[in-house]
Amino acid sequence: MNASSLDLHRDRRAALLQLARTCGDRYFDPARRICLIERDTIWYAIALLTDEETRRRDLGRALLRETPSVDGTHTPATLLAILHTSGLELSPELRVTLEGRVRSQLVAAAGVGWHDGNVNHPLGAWATLILGGEMCNEPWAVELGVQALARFRAVTGDRRRTGRRQADMSEYHSPTYTALDLCFLALIAEHARDARARRLAAFLEAGLWRLTALHYHAPSAQFAGPFSRAYQDDSSGGYSGLHSIWYAVFDRQDVYIDPSIAQQFEHLSAYLQNGLVALTPFHPPSDVETCVFHKPLPFELRRSTYGEAYHENAAGRGFDTEVYPGGWAELTTYLSEHFALGTATSPYVNGAHSDAIMLRIARRSPIRGRGDFRSFFTRGVYNDAHFGQGNPFHCTGGVTDASYYPEQGRPFTVQHGGSALVMYAAKRSGHNGVTSFRVELVFGFDEPFRRLRIGDREVTDFPAEGKAGERILFDDGTVYGLIVPLTAAPVPEEAGWTADIRAGHLVFGLHNLRHAPRDYRRDEVSTWRNGFAIHIVEASAYPDFEAFAAFCDTIVVEETMDADGTRCASMRGGVALLLRADTRAERVVERRAGDTELTWAHWYLESDDEALRHIPAPFGREAWEDFEAEV
Repeated sequence: MNASSLDLHRDRRAALLQLARTCGDRYFDPARRICLIERDTIWYAIALLTDEETRRRDLGRALLRETPSVDGTHTPATLLAILHTSGLELSPELRVTLEGRVRSQLVAAAGVGWHDGNVNHPLGAWATLILGGEMCNEPWAVELGVQALARFRAVTGDRRRTGRRQADMSEYHSPTYTALDLCFLALIAEHARDARARRLAAFLEAGLWRLTALHYHAPSAQFAGPFSRAYQDDSSGGYSGLHSIWYAVFDRQDVYIDPSIAQQFEHLSAYLQNGLVALTPFHPPSDVETCVFHKPLPFELRRSTYGEAYHENAAGRGFDTEVYPGGWAELTTYLSEHFALGTATSPYVNGAHSDAIMLRIARRSPIRGRGDFRSFFTRGVYNDAHFGQGNPFHCTGGVTDASYYPEQGRPFTVQHGGSALVMYAAKRSGHNGVTSFRVELVFGFDEPFRRLRIGDREVTDFPAEGKAGERILFDDGTVYGLIVPLTAAPVPEEAGWTADIRAGHLVFGLHNLRHAPRDYRRDEVSTWRNGFAIHIVEASAYPDFEAFAAFCDTIVVEETMDADGTRCASMRGGVALLLRADTRAERVVERRAGDTELTWAHWYLESDDEALRHIPAPFGREAWEDFEAEV
């Protein structure tokens, strides 16, 4: 493992701190002495501690002194990062205050559980228990944190049931929260005195680095999906917590970040989080940089994960009676020269802001602006929610700001290479007061496609609309794409699809219904059908766009219902995929690519490159034994 040092790339860490300062200056409320929330105020205070002006450094120290630690996870872990960092000019009195604040959070941290869902908060709690327990001379806390981390290590990579084995974290590959995971693990690995804690954290951090490196699509300078949880800047691309870490660690001009996307969608924590990133001594394994920027393409990575069941958290009226099952899911990520397509067979536990389908396209090289790449993702949407703004969350009765676009559907997928079938079902918890339901296909649209053909016409002006089932063909320069809507049921009498530009994105709506408010039974909602097939290829595979279009004419996509109500979607012709799913029970029954049933129990990497093909799963007993043998 490489030695880490905050002295590496100090100018880049300084730039991240400046981002946090600028955002904090704008949103700090001097009357309430708060910047968004307590945790974010501490992140802002870190940025102030490194300011050139004495009065602003004094403000940073005052905020540290005044701001309570209320969560038992992110905030005390951040205070420990501060206390372990030299050169911040903390007085002995302030250090005592911060240590007391950490001590006061140990019991709260001990009560934070991990239940096969959220990972970042438990890791923050365990960092608090281990580092805080050592600092405050509370050995019970250290032992509790080490035991929790050991259990997490043992389960992630080794949970086994019915022939399956877990390969990835339950909260997998979130551009925002995986960044926090890396921070908390790196802090334990660097600062813990307990040798067991250091080894466990170093192992998990190294595994997370390797997994994240495999998911980085260097041609588009974006992270490939799918994402368990994604804020709008994560989905649109160009900036995220992981981007900030990449920027801080890799001294390369081709790490592209555009923080303006976080400002556009009001994800302000994405700026302030840089305070923690700048203080974190990361430990990327020595082979990671090569994997990030030079891994041979194409390849396909498939792996399993496991998530908990959950109740819809209905703001203002408690938990809904609907229980959405969790369990096993398979994640597929295909990276090619100019695109990366990722899918999850079923959505993350509480998929309110997840990307079960994520496409990145590298339109030009190198990436110098937002028009040089394009992202594509989807949402199931009830009623009057619209992309790019704060919205009512129909399924919960709550509201969201523009930082994420709530997923109100349940997607189920099969993918092989650049092709995928996606079935959508509406969340049954939204059955009352329905005026519409639609599946939205959201494209980044900083620049238009070279050609966009819908049905038999070229479309260049928006808004636009058309008949249900019309195919979408696009030429994006480096990549050609086909999207075929599945037969929707019910289908509105008016236009079956609409398209409009919203917040710099092209949003297609594949509609199920539009009418006056109406209540449905939950089992009625279960019968609604929607979805699409997608086929993405390198443009270089065809002489021209018309040749690709001619090939697409041979592709047949259809959906049928089995006698027991199970949905069966198929894609035939030049591409052969089959997906059979009981969306009422939220269970994928069968997935096929050609004659091959797509089942994998753990970890599978398909590549022509022998070295890449033999990269082992980063977590699990074998990886742990190899790691222990090396240290």
